[in-house]
Amino acid sequence: MSENILTILGYIAGVILVFLLIRELVTWYWKINRIVESLDRIDSNLQYIASILEKKNPGIVDEIEISEKDEQT
Repeated sequence: MSENILTILGYIAGVILVFLLIRELVTWYWKINRIVESLDRIDSNLQYIASILEKKNPGIVDEIEISEKDEQT
């Protein structure tokens, strides 16, 4: 009985390992990791720009957010 459990656990560990390897290959091929890093950089840059705009003209960021919501609807 314990041999069956160890065999099943071995198969499960193998499947998880193969899944992780395939996932890494897919993300490398489609360059998803680079895309995520680029989007994170863009987001932080936009937040920085918004903070500068807010310091120079208080309330401007709120106006921009409102106009973006109007355009989406």
